[in-house]
Amino acid sequence: MTRRLLHHASRHSIAYLALVCSMLALAGASYAATRIGTNQLRNGAVTEPKIKNKTIDPVKWDPTYVTAFVRRFANISATGQYLSGSPSGVSKTEGTTPGTYELTWGDAFASFCSPIVTVQATNGAAGFADANIVTQSNNATVVFVHTYNTHGDPTAEPFSIGILCPRGAGGAQTFPYTLP
Repeated sequence: MTRRLLHHASRHSIAYLALVCSMLALAGASYAATRIGTNQLRNGAVTEPKIKNKTIDPVKWDPTYVTAFVRRFANISATGQYLSGSPSGVSKTEGTTPGTYELTWGDAFASFCSPIVTVQATNGAAGFADANIVTQSNNATVVFVHTYNTHGDPTAEPFSIGILCPRGAGGAQTFPYTLP
């Protein structure tokens, strides 16, 4: 019986060696997954191809490569309807002055972010817009947009807006907020 086992082992030695190596590799991977933390990783060990998509917020990116990012964006109709854009966005016309809009996305970001507004052309001529970011203590940030026609008169115009923020411009804190 022993002789048969030795004969079998010698004929299948590569298979047994592969099995042992596989078991060691699985044991090492299991150990690494449960025991290795941030302190054990060397700088540069985790590279871009190794990171799963959508797992790192742009706020955490290296500022030498990313100086700003689009935090929020929206397309708004002339009547103040939120047509498309970042999730949780709401907008409305404000007051009796035409071309005044109020937007929020229900989160807080810094007032030093830059609103970029583009008025969409109607009747072949595009007007212009002005936007202001208003931060509120313990509440969602609100953006006021004023649109004007080509003559500079306040006019209800459809527009697109993007909020560009530098690194560290938001704490990812959200607030339940409805426009008054």
